Amino acid sequence: PPPPPLGPPLAPPLESSSYTQTLGCCRGAGWEDNNEEAEGAQTVNLCAVACSASPTCVAFDILLNGGDCYLFSVDVTGTVEGCPADARCYVKHLPPSAPPPPSPPPPSLP
Repeated sequence: PPPPPLGPPLAPPLESSSYTQTLGCCRGAGWEDNNEEAEGAQTVNLCAVACSASPTCVAFDILLNGGDCYLFSVDVTGTVEGCPADARCYVKHLPPSAPPPPSPPPPSLP
């Protein structure tokens, strides 16, 4: 008999090389105005997929026991103070920025 059909594809596993896990909620300068909830992303994997898909996302936080996923667009790190014990902040490893192209030489005068 043919094998049973496969279910919907699972979210790709969290690439630990792409994020650094820190304890607590993501906090940093300006975090209050630079975060958004990723609707429906209630697991670390789904939250990571949402952050990876966003060009402005540099980190996300989520409660490991199930909770809302928040994406951050400013530099943050995990802060335990005032956060639930199962809160984790995942900071994206950003590629080093490429150096700007060299300036063209000034036009030579006649």
